[in-house]
Amino acid sequence: MKVFRAMFTSVMPPLLLAMVGALAWGMSAPASAAGTASSVQTQVSGQAGQLQSQSQSQTGALTERVTFSGNAVVRARVMPDPDFRTPDIVVLFIDMSGVSGVGATSKKKYVTSNKTIVQRRLRPSDSVEVSFPFWQSGTSATGSGPTGKLSLTLTYDVNTKTLTAAAGSITGP
Repeated sequence: MKVFRAMFTSVMPPLLLAMVGALAWGMSAPASAAGTASSVQTQVSGQAGQLQSQSQSQTGALTERVTFSGNAVVRARVMPDPDFRTPDIVVLFIDMSGVSGVGATSKKKYVTSNKTIVQRRLRPSDSVEVSFPFWQSGTSATGSGPTGKLSLTLTYDVNTKTLTAAAGSITGP
């Protein structure tokens, strides 16, 4: 029994230290994994919605053609992959809360507070499409109303890993 105790007390502390060190080293990310952040604000415009009968959607807004305009903010964070050494990933945060519209027939204001997160591979240029809900201003968003589609063309500087330009338009779904 004394042999096992002697072996246990002489082997276990270094083994335990090695295991803790391996866990701590494996859980920490390299300094380069912090990512590079950049942001661009772009003017977007276009029409969405459909002409239908006088029926109303659940948001209380007529489903009519809506002309949108405003500023969309696109934030990009480029993240390297330190584990598998694959091409860098771009995480996009698209904020459309600065975009609003006007109904073609009712002339009522329509709004969206859509915020979308999209993950893509870093390349010099990219196209992204996201759907967004909209509703009549002054009513609450239920998530079941009409939708539009934001199409973005993005340009990156792959050397500095930053988003340099964005252009966008809005269309129907």
